[in-house]
Amino acid sequence: MIYNFIWITAVMDNSTAFVIDDSKILVTPLSVCLMPPPMCLFSLKFPTAVRSMAFGSHGTVHNLAAFLSDGRLCILELTEIDMWDELEGTEVSVEAASCDVGVESFIHLEWLDSHVLLGVSHFGFSQGNCSLMNFSCKDGLPGYYLPEL
Repeated sequence: MIYNFIWITAVMDNSTAFVIDDSKILVTPLSVCLMPPPMCLFSLKFPTAVRSMAFGSHGTVHNLAAFLSDGRLCILELTEIDMWDELEGTEVSVEAASCDVGVESFIHLEWLDSHVLLGVSHFGFSQGNCSLMNFSCKDGLPGYYLPEL
């Protein structure tokens, strides 16, 4: 059996790089320090592996959402980017709240504004009280689900 391990990266408009590394998200604000990934200014440690994440910066509010491999969704509000230099070299432990959204997996997370997170799931609803829309093709195959979180 062959395993392929990859790094998933994202660089935001405010020059912040995020790298998912198993149960950690490595954070590097390139405007504060010039450490290219995989080095980082600080890291966020989650209880299980991170499957997907979204970062939203709306004015002074900086939100991060992480979907974990055990099905939990973590929502964080980060401090001002100018204050991140105080976190240099630290590993911040994040506790995941029990959030049963009834989704087996998100294939995409996106912050629409500082209070609205869009989660896209493919064939994955098992339970939960989520309002959803089912888009299907002409051949009747089910499509993507857009839960309201």
